[in-house]
Amino acid sequence: ILASNGLSCDESWFKDRNGNNLQRTMFEYIRDHLGYYLIMQNAKAQVTGKEVTAEITLKNDGFAAPLGLKHFQIVLLDTEGRVAAQQEGCPMKELQPGISKTVSAVLEKPDENRVYQLAVVLSSEGGEHARMANRVEYRDGYHILGEV
Repeated sequence: ILASNGLSCDESWFKDRNGNNLQRTMFEYIRDHLGYYLIMQNAKAQVTGKEVTAEITLKNDGFAAPLGLKHFQIVLLDTEGRVAAQQEGCPMKELQPGISKTVSAVLEKPDENRVYQLAVVLSSEGGEHARMANRVEYRDGYHILGEV
């Protein structure tokens, strides 16, 4: 019904945490997609020495761009959860409804021999964090994508 009416929706929205199918109503769709509904469609990273090249594809399945958010950043976190490197992803106005946006970043590991976590963060002007729709580890405002 959604696709036939031109409404975008990620398939995972119809699954519970265990991967079981969920029945959803149109009211739930409107509730969950009013405003923005950001999904990471793909994330990959390549490490060469100290350099981490990351590529992340986001899609907004909501009805509006996330204009209340100021920053989308790709970061490296050290083992204590502190930001070791960061790069701005893209302006929030580019995350328009129904559009996929691929963002690339090149980050430098302060210590080539240490393990860092690649993460993304969405934040407002006031510093509040927002969650994406994906079920990835979320800690202190950071969506943890994996170790590099």
